[in-house]
Amino acid sequence: MSTIRERGLWKWIELTLLFGVLPLVIWWARVDWPRVVNPLLIPALLVGCVAVMIALLRDRGFQRRQLWNASGLWRAMPTTLAIVPLPAALLASGVALWRPELWLSFPRERPTVYVAVMILYPLLSVYPQEVIWRTYFFHRYQSMLDGVDPGGRAGRTPVWTVFLSGVAFGWMHCLFNNWVAVALTIPGGWLFAYTYARTRSTAAVWLEHAIWGCLIFTIGLGRYFYGGSSG
Repeated sequence: MSTIRERGLWKWIELTLLFGVLPLVIWWARVDWPRVVNPLLIPALLVGCVAVMIALLRDRGFQRRQLWNASGLWRAMPTTLAIVPLPAALLASGVALWRPELWLSFPRERPTVYVAVMILYPLLSVYPQEVIWRTYFFHRYQSMLDGVDPGGRAGRTPVWTVFLSGVAFGWMHCLFNNWVAVALTIPGGWLFAYTYARTRSTAAVWLEHAIWGCLIFTIGLGRYFYGGSSG
C-alpha cells in the first residue's frame, strides 16, 4: 500500500514539474524570443515527443495503436467537423470586426510561408503536441487522477484527466508571453482531451487540433502563437 501511495505521490510531483513548473521557468527565463527561442521551439517539441514515445513504447501496459488508431479518427470525424463551423465563424468575425488589421494578414502578406506552415505545422507541431499532452498525459496520469486503468475503459469520461490535460496544454502557451494564446488554448485543450478520452486515437485529436490551429493562423491570430507577441 505504501509503495502505491509513494508511486502516486511521485507522479503528482512529476506532473507538477513537467506540465506546471517547467513552462513557468522557461517563460521566466526567456531571452530574445524571436532571435533565440523561436528557432528552438519545434526542435524542443520534437525531442520531447521522441522522449515520451520511447517511454510509452517501453511500457507494456500501453496500447501502441493509440499513437494513431485510424478507427477512432473515423468515428470522431463527423462530430469534429460538425463542431467547427459556428465557433470558427464567430472567431473569424471577431477578428474581422475588432482587429481588422490582422484579418487574413498571414496568407495576404506572406503567402509562400503560409502554405509551408499549413503543410508542416500539422506534422511537426500538432502531432508531437498531441502525443505529449494527450496520449502520454492520459496514459501516465489517468489512473492517478480517476482510478481508471491507463488504457481507458468504456462507459465514462475521465473528467479530471480531461480537465487537467486541457489546463496543462493551455498553460504551456504561457511561453508565448501573452494572455490570448493561453485563453484560446485552454478550451481547445479541453475539446481535444475530451475527443481523446472518447476515441483513444491520437489521429483523431491530431486532425481536430490541426483544423483549429490552421484556422487560427489563417484568420490572423497566429501572431499570438510564436514568441514575442504581447498584444
